Amino acid sequence: MDGDGELDATIVCPRCGARAVEVLAPVRASCVPFPELRSLRCGACGQEGTRARIGGELKISWAGPPRR
Repeated sequence: MDGDGELDATIVCPRCGARAVEVLAPVRASCVPFPELRSLRCGACGQEGTRARIGGELKISWAGPPRR
């Protein structure tokens, strides 16, 4: 982890099962209807993903398949 985000222990990495997932600073989409996106990065294995709040619900998407 390089210190540009915050840890969220409620998010579990699908690749290694760690709870050391870093939530990076928000990125605002240039297109108005899209929600604010936050990048995710597992501190243990480097798995990356995104988090967005859509319709009041938190959606998380991970890059690549889990390795469990």
